[in-house]
Amino acid sequence: HIIDPQVGAYDCDPFALAYAFELVIGNAPEKFLFDQSKMRAHLRFCFENNKFVPFQK
Repeated sequence: HIIDPQVGAYDCDPFALAYAFELVIGNAPEKFLFDQSKMRAHLRFCFENNKFVPFQK
């Protein structure tokens, strides 16, 4: 299966977490295109609010 490629070399962690989260909740991550421009802000939100919610697609 083909997954959404990241642009550049600095967003490996957010992409890994986004794919892992989708797998944990039972989704197939290759079906999603994540919005890379919002991933770091989303991850910051999750840490600051002590909760994890799906990344924006």
